[in-house]
Amino acid sequence: MRLALPLAVIAALAVPGASTNAVLAVAADGTPRVASESGGRLTIRARNATGAWSPVRTASLPGTGVLLEGIVVEPSGAVDVLTGDPHGRWLALADSAGVHVLARPARGASLGVAGLALDAGGRPVVAYATLVAAKRHTFLRLVRRTVAGRYASAAITKLGFPTADGVPSADPVLMPDGSIRVVETFPSAAIEWSPIPHDWQGQFLFIDGLHLGAPAGAVHAVAAAGGVYSAWTELYPSYGVSDVLLVLHLDGEHQSVLHRHAFLVALALGPQGPELAANDYVELGGSLDYAGLVLDTTGNALELDGRVAGYAVDPAGGRQLLLAGAEGLQWFRAAALPSLQVSLAASVSAGAVALSGRVAGAAGGSVALYREQSGGVRTLVATAPVDADGAFAGADAAASTPTVYRAVYVDPASGFPVASLVRTPLEIH
Repeated sequence: MRLALPLAVIAALAVPGASTNAVLAVAADGTPRVASESGGRLTIRARNATGAWSPVRTASLPGTGVLLEGIVVEPSGAVDVLTGDPHGRWLALADSAGVHVLARPARGASLGVAGLALDAGGRPVVAYATLVAAKRHTFLRLVRRTVAGRYASAAITKLGFPTADGVPSADPVLMPDGSIRVVETFPSAAIEWSPIPHDWQGQFLFIDGLHLGAPAGAVHAVAAAGGVYSAWTELYPSYGVSDVLLVLHLDGEHQSVLHRHAFLVALALGPQGPELAANDYVELGGSLDYAGLVLDTTGNALELDGRVAGYAVDPAGGRQLLLAGAEGLQWFRAAALPSLQVSLAASVSAGAVALSGRVAGAAGGSVALYREQSGGVRTLVATAPVDADGAFAGADAAASTPTVYRAVYVDPASGFPVASLVRTPLEIH
């Protein structure tokens, strides 16, 4: 336990190898579970009443460097983790009985990013798609665990529909009536599939008629307001844009772009509606430096220190956050999101860097100012006091190229590390 506050709890996770390949889920009682992978070994950890994290299960996966594509906690407390090969060669689900390989496509075919949910019976259900590249044919499948504990696959699409130039991603969503729908994204379009007697029917959610973009990574979906919210990242390489899209399918399709330069991590329902976690990024000397974000539909964007690995809203309405950064994995919980906003500007003068900014909504405390460079190198250059009007200032006399700067203010009410990362690397002469 690192810190306990009336409205917040912060805890560091001791993950071997400082792994940042991790996912977060919340049980029905609000307690968190974190799954991480290192060297092909999956470890699931739980946080107990004293605030300590301890392993509850480990498993050997079919490969190393895997994608952790989903995590759920069953009503019994059992944790299921969906894992996949980064090259689309296999998909496996780790449950309390072991690791089950759900799909291994034939040569010339590959799997997209899959999705995991619980069905009305509290059992895991997986949606995934396969692309046969030579023919551009895709096949969407739904896998359920039976009462007997076996996994059974059913076809949603047949005959290679839709044709696509890239591998689709998919996510299942449990509806209030107990049925399962599936949202599928693929280059230039997204479809929501609903079951009908002896078949499935699809409704287009999004169409890129100019074929300028393509979805990147996972798609996430939740049922709400009588319809389905779905979110994904739409990448436009020619323009350097990666839109975080949110679509509500209810009496038509209602689309919003919540951010123009980030990759989606999670979609959750907060007390006032959907909230998305995403990661903005800066290209820095051959690597990426991340700025975690929590976005809502009103245009608010809370920036955090590090890369968001997981985000969830628990049954009490608390926000749970898993951050990956220089200190490894950190888990946070707060009753509400911070209302603070940090801004930072950096300018070069005579070989030094002047740093200044403001913490809107704060009237005291201090800001940590960091120099960040390629390969995850991070150096604290100053600790600047925050004035009564929220302003702060500092300097870096030992700056080098290329570098970016980040200001971090720990919100005393929530414990969240609210931050601002300068998005343009500085050239220092």
